[in-house]
Amino acid sequence: MLYIRDKDLIAAEACYHKSYYNNYFKVKVPRKLDNKIIPTSTCSDTPASASSHSEAETTGTSDNETSCPPHRPVINETQELYHAAQVLRECMSKVSGVSWPPTSGKLDSHAVDTIIPLQLHNFIAWMIAPGAAELGGEKDKAQLPDDILVRLQSIAQDLIYAYHKGRVVTPKHVALGVSVRHLTRSAQTIGLLNKFGHTVSHSYLQELDTAVATKAINEDHLLPPNINATHFTTAVWDNIDLSEETLSGKGTTHHTNGILVQRPPEPHPQALTVTRRTGERSYRGNPQKILPYFNRKKVGPDMVQMDVSLLAVNRELCREAEKIDFVWMLLRLGSTYPLGDGDGCNLQTVPGWSGFNASNALGRQVPQQSTVGYLPCIPASPTDMSTVYTLLTKSVDICTRLNQDGIVVVLDQAIYCKALQILWREKDKFARVVLRLGAFHTTCVMLAVVGKRFDDAGLRDVLTESGIVAQGSINGIMTGKHYNRAVRIFKIVYEAIQRMRWQSFLEALPELGKRAIIEDLHMGKDTADGLLHSQDVEDVYARYEEYCSSNLTPMFSYWSSFIDLMQIILNFIRATRTGDFELHLASIRAMLPWMFAYDRTNYMRYCSVYWLQMMKLHATHPSINQHLHNGDFVVQRSKHNPFGQIACDMAIEQTFNKDTKSSGGIVGFSLKAGAVERWTLSSPERAATVAACRELAGMNGTSIWIHKDQSRLQRDEEDVVKVMNTFKSFVNPFTEECEQLIHLTSGYVPSQDITSDLLTARQTGEERFMKFIDERLVNEETDFFAPLPKLRSKTFKSTRKVVKVSPTVSVQEDRHLFGSILAVNNKLTRQINLEELFEYSLGTYPYSLTTVTGGLAKTNKAKLLEQLEKDQDTTEPGAIRENSAWIYDGMAVLQQLVNSNAMTFGEFGEQVLDVLLSVTKMTTCQRIDFVPDRYLINSIKSAERGKRGSGGNIRVQIMSPEQKKTVQWKKFLSCDDNKEELVEFLFGEWCKQKYAATLEGITLVVAHSEKCHSITSSGSHLTVLEIPSLKTTQEEADTRLFLHAAHASLEYNTVVVRSPDTDVAVIGISHCGDIMANIYMDTGVRDKRRIINLDNVAKSLGPSKAKDLVKLHAFTGCDTISSFYGKGKSKSYNIFLGQEESSLSQLGNSLEVTPRLLSDCEKFVCHLYGSDSHTSVNKLRYEKFIKTKARSECLPPNQDSLQLHVRRANYQAYIWTNALNAQPYLESPFEHGWRRDGEDIAVEWMKLPPAPKAIMELMSCKCKRNNCSSKVCPCRKHELQCTDACKCKECSNQDERDDISSDDEEGSDDEDEDAAVGDS
Repeated sequence: MLYIRDKDLIAAEACYHKSYYNNYFKVKVPRKLDNKIIPTSTCSDTPASASSHSEAETTGTSDNETSCPPHRPVINETQELYHAAQVLRECMSKVSGVSWPPTSGKLDSHAVDTIIPLQLHNFIAWMIAPGAAELGGEKDKAQLPDDILVRLQSIAQDLIYAYHKGRVVTPKHVALGVSVRHLTRSAQTIGLLNKFGHTVSHSYLQELDTAVATKAINEDHLLPPNINATHFTTAVWDNIDLSEETLSGKGTTHHTNGILVQRPPEPHPQALTVTRRTGERSYRGNPQKILPYFNRKKVGPDMVQMDVSLLAVNRELCREAEKIDFVWMLLRLGSTYPLGDGDGCNLQTVPGWSGFNASNALGRQVPQQSTVGYLPCIPASPTDMSTVYTLLTKSVDICTRLNQDGIVVVLDQAIYCKALQILWREKDKFARVVLRLGAFHTTCVMLAVVGKRFDDAGLRDVLTESGIVAQGSINGIMTGKHYNRAVRIFKIVYEAIQRMRWQSFLEALPELGKRAIIEDLHMGKDTADGLLHSQDVEDVYARYEEYCSSNLTPMFSYWSSFIDLMQIILNFIRATRTGDFELHLASIRAMLPWMFAYDRTNYMRYCSVYWLQMMKLHATHPSINQHLHNGDFVVQRSKHNPFGQIACDMAIEQTFNKDTKSSGGIVGFSLKAGAVERWTLSSPERAATVAACRELAGMNGTSIWIHKDQSRLQRDEEDVVKVMNTFKSFVNPFTEECEQLIHLTSGYVPSQDITSDLLTARQTGEERFMKFIDERLVNEETDFFAPLPKLRSKTFKSTRKVVKVSPTVSVQEDRHLFGSILAVNNKLTRQINLEELFEYSLGTYPYSLTTVTGGLAKTNKAKLLEQLEKDQDTTEPGAIRENSAWIYDGMAVLQQLVNSNAMTFGEFGEQVLDVLLSVTKMTTCQRIDFVPDRYLINSIKSAERGKRGSGGNIRVQIMSPEQKKTVQWKKFLSCDDNKEELVEFLFGEWCKQKYAATLEGITLVVAHSEKCHSITSSGSHLTVLEIPSLKTTQEEADTRLFLHAAHASLEYNTVVVRSPDTDVAVIGISHCGDIMANIYMDTGVRDKRRIINLDNVAKSLGPSKAKDLVKLHAFTGCDTISSFYGKGKSKSYNIFLGQEESSLSQLGNSLEVTPRLLSDCEKFVCHLYGSDSHTSVNKLRYEKFIKTKARSECLPPNQDSLQLHVRRANYQAYIWTNALNAQPYLESPFEHGWRRDGEDIAVEWMKLPPAPKAIMELMSCKCKRNNCSSKVCPCRKHELQCTDACKCKECSNQDERDDISSDDEEGSDDEDEDAAVGDS
């Protein structure tokens, strides 16, 4: 009635009758109301209004005279709110939201404004913004301040999302959800926000990630979606170590990340087109394949033709940059002091180094913001040659896709050196690639050079005493590992030393000259441009340079070199910040002498090459050279900072690597290849969405970044003053009193040779650099890869004295026992026969055979294979063309697939089979053998396997092919039961008919447990047959491989054994003569992989040497037998070759250890320790100790422990010698040098006690209580008296010492010794 009374007279009349109103108006509000918002009446509630109308009528007052005129309808407040709600519901029902997939291009503020209806916008504006009613109308949205508009749009989008029950998504809900997931990767946090209606669900975000990744794959798998063709592009590759938590710290993930950097006109990624929503959340991925790169002889660079004058440092360019820093120092000093020395300190107003240069560059145009695109992650370490070869190949493919003449690839030094070797070898393939050395890592190296030169000169003490660095952080600064902190601290020290040197310059001037300079500088000190372009400043700077170069006192020169080094680093950083490639190269050239002076070996070699290649770039790659000189060698991430460009290798650290390791990175699911790839492919879109979210929240920020925060300025100024005061409290290096080089804090004067090395370091480094260029790159007199001799420049660290322990201090029973025997011997109560003493191990273990904890002493087994491969040609798999059989070490294959992306065990079985069959694509292979280890109780390999599984293991029972494969694969393979069960599963899986087509034409031989079966296919049907002759009791795959090789040789002329183990190669060489086929070995991993002709190696050795090789290998150290400490495989191999008849020829012929065998092995050990004439190791031990005072581990083992070693080596050699015997006779190892240790097996190191009882007198005590009267005293506990070697006080265990000593002088040692012990 109230709504229609203006148009209906009956309704108008009824509204004025109270009785009608009371009787008929109490009905439900109509369902359909007019779509027009009616402002609330100025009257009170409706009944009161109706009453007032009645009163007006009775008093004869017209409608126009009432407080509620007819054109302003009077309604109930609840009804009016309901009506408004219906209007808002109507308009919200027409909102369609963001189309699928909701990418960043659809999430900007314009999209939000389009989605929010006019009525909803104005309604919220009228509620939350005072005075907004006048700003909005029926056709225009209310104009609001930015901060209120952000809140309005957030509320409006929440209402729309709630109305549609989440079926219509808005930009806020997608952008906020993606951002929270990116920053936290917390499903619970997203779930809470979703329940409150602020974001989409977590499953929706997973689906979005999958959609974006799938779209990227479909469009172009190689290029990120935000990278445009035809624009100059730089590829940056770096390692990423995820460092998962493991018990041992081993088994962590090492991948290779890559980014592309461009500066296109439109850096923002284009929005993806609308696609159909599939509902897929999981992503299987398309794993990156690692291209094999087989080891070849290194090829060095081409000879360089260059004018020698070009090798000099561009001093003019460097001086201009140094002058800017000089002016900055003067301005900072003039802001607090009168450009000289003074007592008062004013408030610092000049920004720090970065802020000053940014302020000084405000007039320049800010470089175009760079676009950073993430490349698919390569699941392998970049230190492998195959990985480097893969990333270079990908870079070339990217260059082709982008229609570029060339591409720049930026790498850190560890990858750069390997990439260079590949480029030098395959010049044609990678002709379009220009390699650049990462500037960020180069800066870190130079910071480490500064730390090495000045750390022990007192700089560490200055930093600690001044309080500007916490003591625990100093090491990270001195080594350059804490980049930001090291740069800041070294800049503070640089400024402090500059000020002190400037003050010494002013003090050296006459008073009139000093005043003239200060007046000249004061005239323009408030403006940087005024000083930079002032001729007076140029004249002052020239005089200052002359003063610094003419002052040749050691202290002045030494600490001025700190300024010189930091100036090089600052120039290098300036070149990066400003994109000045000429200054970049000049700074690199200035760094090189210091790198050579302080033995930065890798950078000495490869940074020199980098600098020369960049200097010649105008001739080799002119277009790329032009781009680099235009500033395209750095990355501009900020929109507003003209001094904010960063190095490419820092860009990948701050983007891809940082995102990877952040809470929203891939650390939590790094073992899932599909999730990693999805994360990588969606990273550019995710980053753009986060940026869009920040913009929606009003956090885009438009202020120019300048380091002018007053608190930070004051903090830096205070730190500079602290450093200056600390220097002066010790020694001011720029005063005339310091005429010689001294340590800042201790006052120690180093020797002349140390002083000379410190003061001539740069000159010496320059000479070494020029010699390197001349001999290895210009004239090629020396091989480029030949070892670089270290200069070993002396520093203050060389002055540290080695503190020697007092000879009267006894050492407890450990590996260093020998050091005190002679010294203490004369002070003991009884003399010891040292020759008899050396018949004992004199330690808990024989340290010449063990580690200090009783583990096997290890040697580098690969050295033996290197010796065997000398002068032998290696081939690649494709070189084997004839029909052949390939025999695989099964466990090596399973370990190789540690990063498999298989989801189930069935899929894993398919991948293992693909690896085995991959050789058929390169060769005409017709037979493939899969030979794993067996795992027996009380195996002699148990200790080594336990060591490899020290990170923990898990037990998993495989029930079906559909069972989900465990993610922790390394822990899975650390359990022996798992491995045996997995082998049985693989055999059963491969016997299924679904593999009939795959195995057509191939005979697959699978060893499992003791049995062995062949699997053949007729194309549609599989045949599985047992091979009785291959049923064996052998445990090791190392020997079983050649049992299979002998079986395969009955049908094939060529057999290739694939294993990365040196043990396998040695066994193969020893048995070549017993196998009818030609035996090859495919060995090595990653970039060391190659194929060796074992027959050729055996022929070069001769039949007897080849047979005995396996015995040498067992005796000198393998997985189960310890090596001799400090005696590598090369030395023992040379002795072996030099013997006409090997001393080890009887080893392993039988399980019996004869006296002759023991004698022959003892002679071999004496020869190994440098004596051809000795036949007794005990006597050799004694004589070597008397002559050299060597530590126990450097002496030969005693005869007792050596005989046990011979028994173990004989047992192992016997196993290897009988490799072709399927059922070898084998005794228990407990009679052959091993013992029981509970339920386990352990090495029996010695049968004799560690030492005779008399040696216990060497034990000393340090008792300070009880007067050595109780068994708390070690001497009393062992029934020994305290000696002069003890440090006890008020000892009661020495009373009878004098009497015993007198008895000893006259009687027998043994008798008196027994008597003394009995008396005590």
